[in-house]
Amino acid sequence: MRERTQAGLAAARRIGRTGGRPPKLTEDDLEAARALLANPDIGVTQIAHRLGVSPATLYRYIPAARAANSSESLEACAIFPGASLKSPSKLLTPARPRASGR
Repeated sequence: MRERTQAGLAAARRIGRTGGRPPKLTEDDLEAARALLANPDIGVTQIAHRLGVSPATLYRYIPAARAANSSESLEACAIFPGASLKSPSKLLTPARPRASGR
């Protein structure tokens, strides 16, 4: 059974068909994203929204974007000492006291 599957995949490759999910971002999209990332005033979320993908997808394609964004988060944590790096969007929301019982 395995041999027949491999033979079928090889035959499909010979005629130019490949399996798998197509990439979400093209080389042109990545070029535009890199150009936008060079501007510190534009956030990763804004760039991802403009390209029609999630920030996680953009980070997957351009790992250097995470390093640039993490330095901004570290600066925010210096300003807001109780802030978490995982939720920088919650920096300005006041903390609520926890309920004592369930």
